[in-house]
Amino acid sequence: MTHKSDNELINEMSDAMLRYGEGCTRDQLAMHFTTEEIDRLSEKARAVANDKLVRQTRARVPATRAA
Repeated sequence: MTHKSDNELINEMSDAMLRYGEGCTRDQLAMHFTTEEIDRLSEKARAVANDKLVRQTRARVPATRAA
């Protein structure tokens, strides 16, 4: 069994949050992560998901619209 680092789990959890969208629930995360992982890492993963969403949105907005 391969153990993942916290950074790997945070990244995967943030990706799952983005896939499920704004209404992502604990039950949805529990299909992919243990309760302990969710308790320990969900707040960090949420922050990473928000950062990813902001970067993704910025990348999609043409410079003429962003100004």
